[in-house]
Amino acid sequence: MRPQKPLFTFALVAASLTLFASLFASLATAAEKKPIKVYVLAGQSNMDGFGGLEALEHQAKHSGERVPSYKHLRDGDGWATRDDVWITFQNRKGPLSAGYGVGKGFFGVEWDFGNAVGDLHEEKVLLIKCSWGGASIRRMYRPPSSGSPEALIDEEYDRQLKSYEKQKKDGKNPKKPDKAAIRDVYGRNYRRMVETVNTTLADIKSVIPSYDGEGYEFAGFVWFQGFNDQFGDSHKEYATHLANLIRDVRKEFKSPKLPVVVGQLGHGGTDAERQERKLKPIGEGTRGVKEGQAKAVALPEFKGNVTLVPTDVFWDWKAQAVFDKGWRKHLDEWRKIGAHFPYHYLGSPWFFMKTGQAFGKAMVDLKK
Repeated sequence: MRPQKPLFTFALVAASLTLFASLFASLATAAEKKPIKVYVLAGQSNMDGFGGLEALEHQAKHSGERVPSYKHLRDGDGWATRDDVWITFQNRKGPLSAGYGVGKGFFGVEWDFGNAVGDLHEEKVLLIKCSWGGASIRRMYRPPSSGSPEALIDEEYDRQLKSYEKQKKDGKNPKKPDKAAIRDVYGRNYRRMVETVNTTLADIKSVIPSYDGEGYEFAGFVWFQGFNDQFGDSHKEYATHLANLIRDVRKEFKSPKLPVVVGQLGHGGTDAERQERKLKPIGEGTRGVKEGQAKAVALPEFKGNVTLVPTDVFWDWKAQAVFDKGWRKHLDEWRKIGAHFPYHYLGSPWFFMKTGQAFGKAMVDLKK
């Protein structure tokens, strides 16, 4: 007669199986929680986005050859919204859709860029847009590695001091210039960008309600800026500042090889198109910024992880034609194709859609 095994042995085996099952379930759940892919989109007003939604809606319904190009942005009679890509910009946040441009009636490159990276990743995607108008890379976006330009600060202080003394002599009550305040302006937008990113990620659940502790990782950086560096001699320093900006952003976000897309300045279209239309060549400042952007991207250290995307090829000559003949006198026609002035790429939905697509494709190519 065999001796009977104690009952506690069976209880112990059962408990062990339950423990292992629970452990495997936890590991499986952890494996499913892939980190959120975070993209930072930075620059000045054209990164804000001036693509007019009124013009976009009209072209999506009525503008002949352009209609098919816009179909993916529509959902029936409304705008398409993604449930796997979220965005935050200024005081707006939510699923990626229309209305994340400079105002709710506008959109920018974020829309079709977000569509491209959203299609690329199985994980959730978060776009953090940090842009403020009227800012040069030499001054307000000046990266830390470029240092404090004391000569420029002294020059600006002297200029303000002369204005102050003149106003005082004229019997006015001006505010005396403060050199420390002038110095603080240099790099202010760079610091705001970093602060915006960190603040957003510290409260990521407020942007992505379904966030469940997946964590996040920086997936890419997009830079679309340069208009204000066309003036004076700022464009001569552009390559140095842009290279420093890329290095500093990577260091700040602890991502040494972070993929970077640089949108090259594109006001006025390509040289070839301008020549064909018998227009003057683009100005020295514009050309200087474009060359500076290309020079920085071409540095050996950035090979394979930083790329330049020309935007002059997307200049909307149809919108330009209506603008040139007097948009105020042809307001109904203008509202169907544009939304702003040439320095904001005419507010052309065509430009902002095509540029967003190009940025998205460039980023996908870098990641592949």
